[in-house]
Amino acid sequence: MKDKMINDIMNKNETNHAIISSQFHNTIHHTFPNHAKIYTDASKSEHGVGLAVVNEDTIIQYKLPEITSIFSAENYAIYEGVKLANTLEPNDILIISDSLSTLLSLKKICPKNEITSNTQAILIQTRKNIEFMWVPSHTGIVGNEKADKYAYLATNSFQNPKINNVPTNDIQNSIKQKILLAWQNYWNSIPSSNKLKSVKKTTKKWNTPSNFNRRQDIAITRTRIGHSFLTHSYLISKEPQPICDTCHTALTIKHIVVECTKYSQTRTDLDISPNIAEALAENQTSKIIQFLNITNLIKKL
Repeated sequence: MKDKMINDIMNKNETNHAIISSQFHNTIHHTFPNHAKIYTDASKSEHGVGLAVVNEDTIIQYKLPEITSIFSAENYAIYEGVKLANTLEPNDILIISDSLSTLLSLKKICPKNEITSNTQAILIQTRKNIEFMWVPSHTGIVGNEKADKYAYLATNSFQNPKINNVPTNDIQNSIKQKILLAWQNYWNSIPSSNKLKSVKKTTKKWNTPSNFNRRQDIAITRTRIGHSFLTHSYLISKEPQPICDTCHTALTIKHIVVECTKYSQTRTDLDISPNIAEALAENQTSKIIQFLNITNLIKKL
């Protein structure tokens, strides 16, 4: 594989676009004056996924399956760019892309994306001197803007040729998303009166802070599902359901967290919402653990 060059990384939001464009043309003039230039780009929109490869007046466009990730689409664009490079008369070729992650993936020994592997195979066998440059997107670099335009047009065109092969990772992610959607649709059909549904409206995984210990993990989980030793051990012991000694009502997690007058001041101090779903939301995890610690309930759950 030929050595690849990636241009100095610049933050396009903090750097004047004229400066970026000037540095680009400077680099081209001094480092790659005789190289044929190929620009590649990919686009993912509400219309679909497409790619474009631009070399002077040559424009190659492909439409890709909707489940193709933008990373894979960018990979396909560079793959087609390398294929085009092998057909050009000049021996020195510069492929220019605004996808840094895709260019970096070409340096990996065993890439997970099949398209990257296919590109590497061509680069190993080619007799051309193919080099790569990264440029920030949407900064006024004419070739890059042209590739971007035609990549977007490819997403909405039925006339362009299609690439139907989808990388394994994209297929797996698509299946995963469909399963999660089906799971969410089922969860949506459950009445809102359901105890778990009243706490968690989505099936999205909630994470606990990495610094939580085992006891804290157990406490927050039992609090959210509404089942704990404190409130439900009577089912095993066959004793009467426990009653709140302050409010004289059934002792439940909901009662403890948002209703019990004994803990009103603690809830106020911690700014805990009176709505059980909001009080036990993912972003309130640390507050609830604080609440359970202050009220000495954490070891009783």
